[in-house]
Parts: sequence; C-alpha cells; structure tokens
Amino acid sequence: MTDTTHSTRRTIVSPKNAAKQDLADQIREYQENLPLDSLKSRKFPGNHIPDDIAQQGTQETLAHLDGMATLYMDEFKDTVWALARAVGAKGRDTIAFGDQKNLGNILKKANADYGGDMGQVRDVLRATIYVDDIGQVIKACTMLFQDDRFVCGKDQFRKPNEHGVRNAIGIWRINDDKDQPFHAEIQIVHKGMRDAYDKTHSDYEKKRGIERRFDSGDIDQRSMQALVQTYNQQVKLEKAVKSIHDAAAEAAGLNVLLLPHLQPSFAQAALPSVQPIGHSPVAQQMQRDSMRGRSSPRKRGRGAELGLKR
Repeated sequence: MTDTTHSTRRTIVSPKNAAKQDLADQIREYQENLPLDSLKSRKFPGNHIPDDIAQQGTQETLAHLDGMATLYMDEFKDTVWALARAVGAKGRDTIAFGDQKNLGNILKKANADYGGDMGQVRDVLRATIYVDDIGQVIKACTMLFQDDRFVCGKDQFRKPNEHGVRNAIGIWRINDDKDQPFHAEIQIVHKGMRDAYDKTHSDYEKKRGIERRFDSGDIDQRSMQALVQTYNQQVKLEKAVKSIHDAAAEAAGLNVLLLPHLQPSFAQAALPSVQPIGHSPVAQQMQRDSMRGRSSPRKRGRGAELGLKR
C-alpha cells in the first residue's frame, strides 16, 4: 500500500513586498474612486453676502466677510486639526494656518481674478496640512474630496500645474447653514515639497502681481520700463521653478501618483520598482521643449501687447 501525501505550498510574501503591493492597491483605488473630471465639474457657489449688505457698497461687504472669517476662525482651526489627526499627520509643523486675509487683499484678489465679486474669494481663511508619506497623501485627498463639506478643489498630485506644483486644494463649507455658506481653503502638501515651495513661492507671487498690474492697466508710462524689466527677470527665474518642484517630487516618491498619461509606467506601480517620471519619454520631451523655449499657450492680456516675455 502506497502512502500518497500531498504537500501544500505556501507563497511567502515579505513584509516589504506586501507593503508595496498594498500601496499600489491604494493608488489604483485612489485613481478610480476620485476621478479628476468629478472635481472639475464642481463650481464654487461663493460666500453668501446678504443683499442689503451688498447694496451698501464695497466697505460694508468687506467688513461682512471679515466678520464671518473672525466668527468661524476657531471652528475652522478645529476642523483642520481633526482632519490632520484622522490622516495620521504628526508633529508641531504639521499645520500652517495662513493669516486671515486682510480687507485690502480681499478686494485686490476680487478685482484681479473675479471681476470684482468679493464673494468669490474663497481663501479668506486658509490652512495647509503637511503629510509624511504617499499613504497619508492618498488618505488626506480622499477625506478632503469626499467629505460632505467639500465644495470644489483640484488635485495637483495627479496633474501638476505648469510650474510642477504638487498639492491638493479643497474648498470646504465651514458653517452649518447651506443657504448662507462661508468657505475656507485647505491644502494638502507632502513635507518633501516644503523646501521647493519656500524657494519658489515669493518669485511666483511677485511675477503674478506684476501680471495683474498690467492686465488692470494700473500703471503709468514712467514706471513701465522698470516694471517690464523686473517682470522679465522674474520670467527667467521662473524657468527654474518647474525643475525644482520636479526634483523634490521625485525625491519624495510622488511620481507614482501621476495620471497614467503623465506617468507611462504607472501600470507597473505594483512592481518592486517604478520608472520615475524624470526618466520617462514624456518627461524627456518636456525637458527638450523647455530647452527650446516652448511654453504653454496663454490668454493674451495687456502684458502680451507690451511684449513681455512668457
């Protein structure tokens, strides 16, 4: 009589490979469950400004927005801290609350970006949550975009802007009155990108401010030449901005979050190694285009008419 014993083989997965597979699954779920089109389709309804206040004029409207921001400041801070704790972000430098936007800046932004509609200024209150790793990025974005208080936003971890910025921005309603809403801005940033922001943000804001002056026509001929020269110097500095952000993102491992057409090797995310975007054909073409001086098409404003560099 022959004893037939069947041995059972077990596939042993190392903790390291299991963690990689788990992260790859999280990335796929993140891409599938939070399509960017669903974010683009959401429009900001504006902060509620009562008709009787709006009819009284600019100063009364600004005072109303300032008063609403002061009223909801503590609630906003509690909301941001609760989100950071839920994500698992830790450390004293986890959250940066921006100063409450002053009245002059509210009016300036409304005139420059929203045709004077002060109710459209959505970052009177604002904060940034700094997260530690890819898993926290995914969790933070999921919570940011799927919460009932979420109104609109953008995910630049998957589709960076023309400067290579990687973050997520969500506009949340922070009061309970849906008929008279007041909103605030919450950003999610990987800690590995913090130095890149610090190095580039002031130059970006300076250039943006000059563009706004040209487009508004608020400039005299005497200061025109000096301003054009300053602007063109900022353009030269800006050419380095994208490379700074791209290098920081690659070092932080953020390229696995890019959309498939921006990251050709995205489908290989479950494998032990993932081709970084900096070595991909797409990135190489972008680098060649940059060296040739190409830039994305932009709306022509007064700056273009004056021959400013882009």
